[in-house]
Amino acid sequence: DPREGAPVHPPIPNVWWIETGADMSYANSPSRDDDNDGFTNLEEWEAKTHPVDPNSVPALINKLAYVKDESTMWYVQFGFETEGKWSPRLTGRTPDGKRVQNKTSALEPLAVGDSFFKEAPMANRFKYTGIIEKKIKSDRTGLEQDVKFAQFEDLKENKKGEKYESQAGLPDAELNNKAYYDRTAVLDLRAIGFEGKEFKVEERTAFALPPDAPEKKYFLKAVTPGSIEVEYEKADGTKETKEISKGGTP
Repeated sequence: DPREGAPVHPPIPNVWWIETGADMSYANSPSRDDDNDGFTNLEEWEAKTHPVDPNSVPALINKLAYVKDESTMWYVQFGFETEGKWSPRLTGRTPDGKRVQNKTSALEPLAVGDSFFKEAPMANRFKYTGIIEKKIKSDRTGLEQDVKFAQFEDLKENKKGEKYESQAGLPDAELNNKAYYDRTAVLDLRAIGFEGKEFKVEERTAFALPPDAPEKKYFLKAVTPGSIEVEYEKADGTKETKEISKGGTP
C-alpha cells in the first residue's frame, strides 16, 4: 500500500498523489504538468493547489517573465535663457531608434510655472520651475565655474512630480550619460494558456494577471535593462515586491 510506504517522489507524500488523482507513475512525475496550466505537479503541491484542475493554480506572479525593456531615452537641453525665462529643446530616441525632437521658440520663452512642450509625444509633459546656479568642477581644467541649471518637473501621470535638471552648455558627447528614460517592460505570462502572448506595461503603472483580467492588482514599480520589480498583494493581504531578472521568472 503506497500510503504506508516511503514517498515515491519525495518530498511529496504518496497520499497526495492518490487523493488528488495526479499521476505518480512516471520517474519525472513531479516535473510534469497533469492539468496543462503551466505549473508542475511539484509547484502545485508546494502551493497547495489542485494538480488536475486547471482552474486551481499557484500565484501567477511566479510565472511572469521579463522579456525585454522598450525605453525611450530623452534629455531636455538648456537652449536659450534670459531674465529667468527659458527656451528648452528636447532630443531623444525611441526603442526602435527613431529620433524624438521638440523645442520651445525663443520668441515665446517659458515663464516659471509654464508647461511645455507643444507637440507630441511630449506635449505638456513638463512644468518649468526655475533657474539655479551651481559650482561645477571641469574635468578638463580642474577649475570650478558657476553653471546655470534649468529645473523642471514631470506632469505625466505615472511620473508626476519627478524633478529634473538641464545643464547649460552641456556637450553633446555627454548627453547619453545625463539622459532620462521612459521605460516599458515587455512581459510574458508563462501559464494558463498565455505563454507567448507578450504584453507591455509602462513603469509605475498597474496591470493585471492574466493580462485580460478586469482588476489590475499588480504594480510595476521599476524597470531596468536587467530586471523589473513588481509589487502585489498576497492572499493574506500583505504586500510583497518581487524582482524578476530579464529572461527569467521570479
